Formats: sequence, structure tokens, C-alpha cells
Amino acid sequence: MFEYQIAGCTALIQSRRLNNQDLFLAYTNRGQAYFTKGDYDHAIADLTEAITLDQTNATAFYMRGASFLYKGSDFDRATADCDAAIRLNPKYREAYRCRGGAYLSRGEYDRAIADFTETITLDPKDYGGFNNRAFAYQGKGDYDRAIADFTEAMRLEPKYTSFLLSDRGVLYRAKGDYARAMDDFNKAISLEKSNTPFFNRGVTYLYTGSLSKAVADLTEAATLYHDAYSALWLDIANKRSNRPSVLAEAWNSINRTKWPAPIVELYLGQKTPEAVIAAADNPDKFTTRSQACDAKFFIGELLLLRDDKVGARPFLEAAAADCPLINLAAWPATAELKTIGGGH
Repeated sequence: MFEYQIAGCTALIQSRRLNNQDLFLAYTNRGQAYFTKGDYDHAIADLTEAITLDQTNATAFYMRGASFLYKGSDFDRATADCDAAIRLNPKYREAYRCRGGAYLSRGEYDRAIADFTETITLDPKDYGGFNNRAFAYQGKGDYDRAIADFTEAMRLEPKYTSFLLSDRGVLYRAKGDYARAMDDFNKAISLEKSNTPFFNRGVTYLYTGSLSKAVADLTEAATLYHDAYSALWLDIANKRSNRPSVLAEAWNSINRTKWPAPIVELYLGQKTPEAVIAAADNPDKFTTRSQACDAKFFIGELLLLRDDKVGARPFLEAAAADCPLINLAAWPATAELKTIGGGH
């Protein structure tokens, strides 16, 4: 469908017979098709052409801002475009949600909460507003409000219940309420066999002393979705259980150009800890913080696997202190320190 839309708009643009308004529409429609496909670079290019032709259209600014947001490379430009869309249309709910997403990605949780609250004010049935605000509250460490928002999101959009239960379970786990966490993970798995609840339940089993169950869940998670995080956690569980590593085999299916690929290379003996920490650097400061958190945590875990508690402790302490609370390593870093006697 989108290919036909792109081809049709391309033919119109190349005809050179359109007036400025029709040319604006052709670029906007093609940009929207690229956006829906997930081709954000082409979407940004087309929407930039559209904005050059008409700087009074809120939709073009919003869509370009959303493209920057989902591309994950320029949250400042995403914010600026959503600002422009809101100036042109102060009741543009999607633009508030987009800008809130950019703030959330930068770790500006209060601003994110304000924007997501505005989307909910404009539409009290906005599932996305509650879902996204829950993550912002999680980032602030306000787990009770985050749990309430995930619960409301579930009520509004039951088809996403499995994913929302898994996310809510992570919050119960962070609060130390493992019974409720496991109940949410179990219910999520009963509703839908997907990577996320198996992954979250597996990591929870790993730190609550059920190694065989951890291996089973993390194996299932890695089978359902071939990503670096699932492979790394499965490797940790296998090694703690004295099982053979399957990380080298999983490496063949992992995207080696994206984070946390350097950590996989560390575990395979192909990179040094110093090289992994250097690889965590990113033009976006919040991304750097999150990736540096990963690097420190997994270096600490690797040292623990080598029975080097003294060497592991400073890396785990740094991860526990510096990790954003929405990072996957935030809770395990603290849990590990309690196990080895590092405080927190």
C-alpha cells in the first residue's frame, strides 16, 4: 500500500506540473508514507521540503518531529518541531505526546510528564498518554504513580495488556514486591508468548535464586527475539548454572552495528572493558548515560563470573548510582550489590 502511495506522489512531484500547494501535499503524503514504513530519513527529507513550501502547517512539523523522535538521533530537533506544531495548533494532542517522548528520551521527566498529562487532558481516553507518562514516572522513581498509569492504560486498551502487565511487573520488582511482579509476568505470558515477559521473568528468577527457571525463561526470550540483551542475559544465566555458552552462536543473528553489540564482543573476548566504555559515548548525553550504565553493569557481571568480587564492586556501584531508573540494568545492579555485600 505504502509503495503505491510513494510511487504516486513521486510521479506527481517529478511531473513539475504542480502548484506550490499541491506540491506541498505531495511531499507531505509521501513523507507520511515513508514515516509509516519506518524510513525516517526519507520522511524527514520530504517533510523538510513540505515545510519549506508551507510553514503554517502543524501536521508537517509534527510528522517531521515524530520522525526525528523515532529515528532516535536528534531529540532536540524533535522537540523544536513539536514546539512549532503546538504553536500552530495549541490543542494538537499528538504533538504534545511527541514532544513528551523527546523529553522522556532526554531524561527530562518533569517536562515529559507535563506533556503527557496535557495529552490526557485533551483526550482522557488516550492510552498512549497514560502509557508514556508511566515511563516518565518510572524515570523519576515514582513507581506508585507509574503503576497506576500502566493499570489505566490496560483498561483503556486491553489488546496491549500483555505488554503492560510486563512493564508493570518491572515496577513491582523495583519496589521489592516480587510476588506481584511474578504474578504480572505470569499473566502476561499466559496472554501472549512474547519476548518481553519471558525476559523480565527470567532476569527476576536469576536474582531470586531460581537459576534453572532463569535459564529456561531467558532461552525462550532469546528464541523469540534475537537481540543482544537477551543473548547477554542468557549467557550470564548459563555460566552461573555451569552450562555451555551459546553466545557465539547468537552473535550471528545480532545486529553488530547497534548498542549493546560492543558488550557482546567483550563477553566473547573480542573487546576490552576500556574499549566498551569508550564505545558507550554518543552525541546525545542521555544516550551516553544509559549506554555507560550498561557498560559498567555488564563489566561488573563479567568480573563476577570470573569470581572477582573486588574488581566487580566499583563497576556495579557506579551502575547503581548512575543508571537511569528506566534502564534495564538499574535494578539488577542494586540486586547484585546486595548479594556481594556492596551496600545499596
